[in-house]
Amino acid sequence: MTIDFRSEDMPREQVFDLCIVGGGAAGITLARSFIGTPYNVCLLESGAFDYDEDTQALNRGENVGLQLWDLEYARLRYFGGTTNHWGGWCAPLTEIDFRKRDWVPNSGWPIERADLDPFYARAQSICDLGPQRYDETIWDDLPVEKQAFDPEKLATRFWQFANDRKNPEKNRKFTPTRFGKKYRREITSAPNLTLVLNANVTNLEADATASRVEAVEIRALSGRQGRIRAKHFVLACGGMENARVLLNSDGIESGGLGNRHDCVGRYFMDHPRATCGQLVSDDTLRLAEAFNRWHLADTEVLAGLYSPPALQEAKRVLSGCVVLNWRPVPGNGVSAVQETLLHLKAGHPGAIELDDLLNIGRDLDEVSLQLIRKLQGKMIVPPLEGFDLFLRGEQAPDPESRITLTNDRDPLGMRRMKVNLKMGALAKDSARALLQAIAEETGRLGLGRVQLLDWLREPGADWSQAPDLHGGHHFMGSTRMSDTPANGVVDRNCRVHGLHNLHIAGSSVFSTSGYANPTLTIIALALRLGDHLRQQVMTA
Repeated sequence: MTIDFRSEDMPREQVFDLCIVGGGAAGITLARSFIGTPYNVCLLESGAFDYDEDTQALNRGENVGLQLWDLEYARLRYFGGTTNHWGGWCAPLTEIDFRKRDWVPNSGWPIERADLDPFYARAQSICDLGPQRYDETIWDDLPVEKQAFDPEKLATRFWQFANDRKNPEKNRKFTPTRFGKKYRREITSAPNLTLVLNANVTNLEADATASRVEAVEIRALSGRQGRIRAKHFVLACGGMENARVLLNSDGIESGGLGNRHDCVGRYFMDHPRATCGQLVSDDTLRLAEAFNRWHLADTEVLAGLYSPPALQEAKRVLSGCVVLNWRPVPGNGVSAVQETLLHLKAGHPGAIELDDLLNIGRDLDEVSLQLIRKLQGKMIVPPLEGFDLFLRGEQAPDPESRITLTNDRDPLGMRRMKVNLKMGALAKDSARALLQAIAEETGRLGLGRVQLLDWLREPGADWSQAPDLHGGHHFMGSTRMSDTPANGVVDRNCRVHGLHNLHIAGSSVFSTSGYANPTLTIIALALRLGDHLRQQVMTA
């Protein structure tokens, strides 16, 4: 059932077994795991089924740290959440990401990678991915040669791309899985699920001892107010809003709910992304072919140059992965081809179908067409002068990198966020170490020559000179997982320390970030939380 909270038809107070706050990847996954169970579940969504500018404006806040994104548009507030503009990049965290690393302050999860493996396997199909493979064994099934890098210095790891092959609008094109569209009917038709749209949670109402949540207060932009009571609650509002809701819920405890140790909002992380160097090669075709998008069965995959655990330990650095972005030869009579390729590559890096190019550039002259190199069926590569080495890096968890609240209030009366993202020198040192390893290994194998950009050569934590620095919009860590409340907000089962019936889903619980895009891990953790709630919590 679907209800628009702005409508007078919905009672101002309702009671459920479970209330999930947030209709993004985590909330939808968790709600789906309760379909067909005896539990009455409410899923609250801030927006509606489509984008609304007034609802989106609730994201506004103050950014006083590293300027990587516009807070208002960095995440989306309507059903499906940020998957509505997701690029579909998927990869799991690696084993070392979960370990306590003595050279990485505040590192280590209270769970291991093996604890998530069965849930990663289930998440593959939810994201429309292929087999659970992301390591170098993929090369065995591709028609390209694996490069003989020294495994102690450099490795390759793959991304898979979520591609909704059943989408009737797809028409052969790559269409990232949009959770709001793909799972809308399933959610809205489930007898035991109630989806409430335009319902913004403004407060978690706790009991007198702040040991359990009694209800959530909801408001619509129309001014309508109400309450949802439940036995159990899950915050699934995203890496920023989870912390914001807890901090705003300060009626019983002045610092906010779940914040007795001043950890809510701290350890906030994103993935630094920037061009760090250039690779010039006499065999660009070979590298373009290897580090391009390929199809593994029905799933597109892309290899990156990864800093293996041995390198991380030897150099005492964070993880990172570099992708090779094409740098076409300027001029030479194929500018139309290059511009078209670059335009397509912005939304669909790597493999480009020849038919797509011809449909867009029907007036290309015969000389230009002859200069297109056709590879493996429909894969094409324009003449290249080299590659930009584009980093997707890890940020160390820092308690001073944090989300707090300002005195400015949004139209619902909630205090807005102040975000102070601090990247730290270790992230930059780690990028430099990975680029140096790439330089050594490509030189040793005769693949090319690497030049680090000047900004990366400079010591310290300054990223401001990176020509194209931006974040991944991967907001992590603000309600991090820990075994003790002194350095985290939720326990190993994602329950908020000190609160019996409040759990958190999403990337805000990440203890560390790794280099991998977080969506696959968000879904794996949501599946794990769903099993825990159904098997151990709801039955108690």
